[in-house]
Amino acid sequence: MTGSRRKQAVGEPYLLEFHGTECDHCVDMLPLVHKIEKELGVTMLKLEVWHNPRNNRLLQKLDSSSVCGGVPFFYNRISRQFICGATTYKNLLAWAKSEGCASFLPPETAQGQEEDRSKSAFERLRSKGMERLQERSKPVTPGGSSSDSTKSQSAATSENKESGFLAVPFLLTPKKKKRSLPWYVCPRTKS
Repeated sequence: MTGSRRKQAVGEPYLLEFHGTECDHCVDMLPLVHKIEKELGVTMLKLEVWHNPRNNRLLQKLDSSSVCGGVPFFYNRISRQFICGATTYKNLLAWAKSEGCASFLPPETAQGQEEDRSKSAFERLRSKGMERLQERSKPVTPGGSSSDSTKSQSAATSENKESGFLAVPFLLTPKKKKRSLPWYVCPRTKS
């Protein structure tokens, strides 16, 4: 051994593929993985991380900066290159041959379809948001109100609406925002 690098044992798999059993993107990559194994005469070590904590710890060690944070995750122990998520056959082949590869390169066939889906999802969210905004900005007609100090929050809200004021909901501490993964990556752990 020299430094932190160790020599690769003869016959030991140097290509690692981390996946989740129920991960759709991982399943989509299986035919490409088998094709590369057959074409290059190599074996990829397939490590399931959703149901195996030991494999998940190894994935976290290799993806220590959480650049990827999900599966499928491909790691080449010779070149120390990785690929995050589903990718193209050409990119996966270059990775397996220890040639230059892109760490983040989504599959060609599904990208356009996914972009359309995300655009339509964005449009749905936008239209719902606009509807809510218009609903909240409608003028409220003034009406009678009583000044009972023991009213519930819902009664106070309706009182505010009746008096012509828009009620501001009680603000709770915001939840920690989860980092968004690209569409071609499943989360590292199954939720």
